[in-house]
Amino acid sequence: MRAAIYVRLSRETEETTSPERQRVACEQLCAARGWTVVAVEEDIDVSGFSRGLERPGLQKILERLDEFDVIVFFKIDRLARSTVDFAEIMNITEAQSVALASATEPLDLTSSMGRAMTKVIAVFAELESDTIGMRVAGAHEHLRREGRYTGGRVPYGYEVAPNPDGAGKVLVVNQEEAKTIHTIVKRVLAKDSLIQIAIDLTEADIPSPGHTSRQTTGKRSNSKKWYTTSLRSLLSNPQLLGQVIEDGKPILRTDGLPLVNRPPILDMDTWQALQDELGRRSNNPGERRREATSLLRGVAHCALCGFRSARRMRRSGGAPTWPGSGICCSALARTSRWPPRRRPARSLT
Repeated sequence: MRAAIYVRLSRETEETTSPERQRVACEQLCAARGWTVVAVEEDIDVSGFSRGLERPGLQKILERLDEFDVIVFFKIDRLARSTVDFAEIMNITEAQSVALASATEPLDLTSSMGRAMTKVIAVFAELESDTIGMRVAGAHEHLRREGRYTGGRVPYGYEVAPNPDGAGKVLVVNQEEAKTIHTIVKRVLAKDSLIQIAIDLTEADIPSPGHTSRQTTGKRSNSKKWYTTSLRSLLSNPQLLGQVIEDGKPILRTDGLPLVNRPPILDMDTWQALQDELGRRSNNPGERRREATSLLRGVAHCALCGFRSARRMRRSGGAPTWPGSGICCSALARTSRWPPRRRPARSLT
């Protein structure tokens, strides 16, 4: 069997598990089993706990699994400090039919008993993962109720700042973005179309909520372009009231009311009026068509036939079609006849 030896040491001063001792013990096991050592990789001054599987020496072995039949290490804690990491390594190597063997412990996955041990280890790995998840969730909930920022995407209109009352960070109002929000809300309540608002924001070179200049984690975009979908998502987000949202729903206090742990950008009256207006547009098909319509609809007329010009969409949902342009006269839209009968052109003035 072809064997790869893995050696890891967190600190060079650890005399009891020096790289030389680890390597010798692994070589002795290989010699006793009749295995041929084809590679030796080391991670010196590398923590197995904080680095997880992201270790140079370990990655070199995992990338060459098709060249090995077994990976030999001094002790389990040299390969992985966490049972979760160890279980992941087992899954990766098992998928490639590569065994694991410890030079100093009765754990040998080349034997039936050793493979049976993996079942037990997998159970404890799952238990540890669940326990960590519960601790993290509990810690995040505690921080949120204290008004502190727990990481993740920063809501539009806010920015991360040091906690003035102690450790950690909090979300405070970003004045420039809050000004943009108030301008958007004012225009929506004045019946301006969302598509025109999105166009104006894009032309003003105002970064969109998901732009890389705002977000450091999660889904980001290099484009500053605004869309009606991003506007609706922003304007219908209760975080504008200072509420904390998790999995799309507000976190509730013990009295059943939404948890508010940051300064609101909109007051409740404005928020309610905004939701009423957005709801009216969603429930009115004609309003949705008005928002998506062309700017020249009902204004421009065909110079050949005098009919009003209209956009004509492909049946496949593609771009508007028209010989030489993106619009066609309403006569052509109805009859698909070209050229239409000439009529005196109407003046736009």
